[in-house]
Amino acid sequence: MYSNEFNKQMTHVEVIWGTPILDEGFTPIPNLIIRYASELMTPKEFQFICVLATFKHDSRDPYPSQETLGKYLGGISERAVRKLVDGLEEKGLLAVGYRYVDGKRKNAVYSLKPLIDRVLELAGESRLPDTKPTEKIYWKTEAKKTTTGTKSSATTGTKSSATTGTKSSARFGTKSSGENNQSKLKMKIKNENYQSIREEVEQCDLPLSIKKVLLHNMERLVGENISIFDISIVYHANKDMFNEYEFAIILDHVLRETTGKIRSIKSRLKKGMETYRRPTSSPNAENLSKALIRTEMLPDWFNMDYSQKEPLTEEENLHDLEQKRQELEERLKKYSP
Repeated sequence: MYSNEFNKQMTHVEVIWGTPILDEGFTPIPNLIIRYASELMTPKEFQFICVLATFKHDSRDPYPSQETLGKYLGGISERAVRKLVDGLEEKGLLAVGYRYVDGKRKNAVYSLKPLIDRVLELAGESRLPDTKPTEKIYWKTEAKKTTTGTKSSATTGTKSSATTGTKSSARFGTKSSGENNQSKLKMKIKNENYQSIREEVEQCDLPLSIKKVLLHNMERLVGENISIFDISIVYHANKDMFNEYEFAIILDHVLRETTGKIRSIKSRLKKGMETYRRPTSSPNAENLSKALIRTEMLPDWFNMDYSQKEPLTEEENLHDLEQKRQELEERLKKYSP
């Protein structure tokens, strides 16, 4: 029976993804976790959960090394991995413990049960029952229990408020308690997301001028869950066409001036680059340029006409680029937090 069910599952997965890509195996991740991820964690933390899940092969908790996790998280350092783990622990989404073999401590063990319980609460379902451990694990801390938006929190609130005497006060107490807890949780998650995004910006492989633009637009990055990784991909894919300062101007315009929720930062940047590179002879080019970059922000060299001048020597080119860099850095200082 088990074999038949497994074969059916494999057939279904093969229909969705095709056979060749499944040669290295596949990882089932519940839809609820994917759908609630943006409310609970940063994109980098969700990537950590996905990578960690690839090492969970049965009912036992996974225990990959931090070096291995860092390798599959884009080659980040073990210190960066520990920061992700600490952040998920603080949010009550991950439990960390250790195995001991012959008295020696081995790799950390990671339990996803806190995340599963939190997602079930948000979906209005009951927590998973605790299972009997198959091996001795020494957990750092007991998994945190949250009471936001769940039946259990309503029950707790009702019992405590019921001591005031009336049914109406019990109902009122339950509602205000639940709302306050949810508001505090959202505020905590928002603050943690700010810190996480700031650290991601500081650690990413983007030039300083672009990092300053990102730090200046933190509110939109966090509020719309914009991926720093995607911005980095677009920059490196187009840096032969746009130097770092041109890209910084385009990025600043996209984050500050464009309206509507940014669902795909890649698409929004692509459109910004197309507008930036549009020939000046095209209709409404002057208006498009003004819409993209505010005229008072343009350095003097931006509007200079070089068409009638002799080609610059290599030394003059280097000097010119250095002058441009200095001028733009002066302008971008205003973006410093």
